Amino acid sequence: MALLSVEATSFARLLTDAIREGTDVYKPEPVGERWAWRRATTESLGASGLSLGPARASEPVKGLAFPPRGQVADFFKKGDGAEPGKAILVGVRACDLAALRVLDHIFLSEPFRDPHYAARRERMLVVSADCTGPYEVCFCTFVEGAPHPTAGYDLNLSEVAGRLVVETGSEKGEKFVEAHRGEFRDASDVERSGREEARRKVQAELEAKVRSQLLDFKDKVRHITRGREEHAVWAARAQDCVECGACNFVCPTCHCFYLLDVEDASGVKRFANWDSCLYPSFARVAGGANPRERRAERLLNRFEKKFSFFCDTMDALACTGCGRCVEACAGKIDLREVLKELAR
Repeated sequence: MALLSVEATSFARLLTDAIREGTDVYKPEPVGERWAWRRATTESLGASGLSLGPARASEPVKGLAFPPRGQVADFFKKGDGAEPGKAILVGVRACDLAALRVLDHIFLSEPFRDPHYAARRERMLVVSADCTGPYEVCFCTFVEGAPHPTAGYDLNLSEVAGRLVVETGSEKGEKFVEAHRGEFRDASDVERSGREEARRKVQAELEAKVRSQLLDFKDKVRHITRGREEHAVWAARAQDCVECGACNFVCPTCHCFYLLDVEDASGVKRFANWDSCLYPSFARVAGGANPRERRAERLLNRFEKKFSFFCDTMDALACTGCGRCVEACAGKIDLREVLKELAR
């Protein structure tokens, strides 16, 4: 894939042009001390340019591909409504790219391909970015990741000496560059080496931080729940869980949903709403039985899905090390501490 260079102001101008042509552009914007996904406007791009923050946004990018509440059917109309418009996501970090790989496996695999998800992904240009300052809760290097993207993007941005080094990662990304070829030039040797040096520095700092947290057993993370279904950690940590579901909703790979029919004056519509495996009713069936009635069982299920199930089904961990669940948990359950207890 090509390695190019572009002025940050020029790339922002391309995004502004895309907005004027009807494409939705989403990028992280500062909200207090954190960053959140927002729909960009020509005014906001003019004011803040391409400032993308030091690391991932507080909420996962999954909400743009798999909405928290999305209409999936209208029983009295032909078709399922208007097709989604084009969208450009700018500033997606490696942890969210890894999560999109999991979501793609779930929603694009036959025979249960989700046409709504597929339509949104098809019209989406994913522009990722290197992390420049991972947060204290970040631990992607512990779960087979890195603070810079290596796959899954259409374009990737790396800030080097006031310019952006742009790497194409797909045919879709190459077409975007070709459509605006006059704005790009080949990356110089200095820019190439600058990108690699910045990446090595951030990765070394993050790996040192992860080691300082005693997360030194990365070779044992896969299937770490296997044989530990009766471990005391589940009952102990379940005492702190308030069943709010925050860990599921901020997790970039959690994907459970339930279907809800809503009737209004125009007819009956069906929606897919995010669900949480920590909710007491999550596994309850129509007859009233609940195979995961105990909170400890539901907590085990969450970990088992991420560290064992997906290792078997798609040869990947479904935890990307973003640390969002650590930030969001009202009960102060730290996933890293649970893993350390399991590893002892």
